[in-house]
Amino acid sequence: MRRARHVIGVALLGAAFLTVASNICLAPPRKPKKPKLPRVTSRPAAERDAVLKRVEERAKGVKSIAVDFVQHIYAPVFDDHDTRTGSLKILKPQFVRVDWKTPPPPEAIVFDGEFFWQIKPGPAQVIKWTVKKKEPAGKDKPKLDLGPFRFLAGVKADELKRDYLIALVDTPKDKKTYHLLLVPLKPEERVDYRRLDIWIDRKQLLPVKIRFTKPNKEVETWTLKNLRVNKGVVKADFRVRVPRGWKLIKDPVGAR
Repeated sequence: MRRARHVIGVALLGAAFLTVASNICLAPPRKPKKPKLPRVTSRPAAERDAVLKRVEERAKGVKSIAVDFVQHIYAPVFDDHDTRTGSLKILKPQFVRVDWKTPPPPEAIVFDGEFFWQIKPGPAQVIKWTVKKKEPAGKDKPKLDLGPFRFLAGVKADELKRDYLIALVDTPKDKKTYHLLLVPLKPEERVDYRRLDIWIDRKQLLPVKIRFTKPNKEVETWTLKNLRVNKGVVKADFRVRVPRGWKLIKDPVGAR
């Protein structure tokens, strides 16, 4: 049950368009605390900005990403560890596919530029959500907000500094990666995580590890391996067909 909740709740997709507005306040809301960076030894702001700019320039040449991952979730309240493995594909500008392979049963989520799909071989179900457009009808297609995973698909330094407090952590013993610590400023992102740590390969200038610290202290870490850039990812990878005998569920109650 908890694994299924993580599949939908992953920051990469869930927060973008599967929100349920059900907040009932019986007392005046408390004024939220102003976000601030944790105390860390960090590099000068100019050095941080230079790294962000290099990452931005590198992303301009990225059309597609394919990567294997190990996803580890630690829930300190229960001292519970959960590890899953799989693969992630991104094709700019709008296509995303995540396949969880182990432990069984396998599962997948897909955004094909118009619909969000959840593929569940265990119960032989495919769930299809219509992504609501924020723009007036007839204009742009739905836009998927990748949240922290935008570092794989492309980032702009100015937008990052607008959306996050950012520190380049001083790691003198680590010569292979840059460690960026980010604190989200948008309330909708702070609901999902309060701290984001990203380790970026100094040569490829792409992430090799992403860690979320959630409001309930749960920590979710994605370790990325076998990164392939602009190789072997095509639109057909994001086409979803319902196998014969499977059940198609459209826009289930409680999701939108």
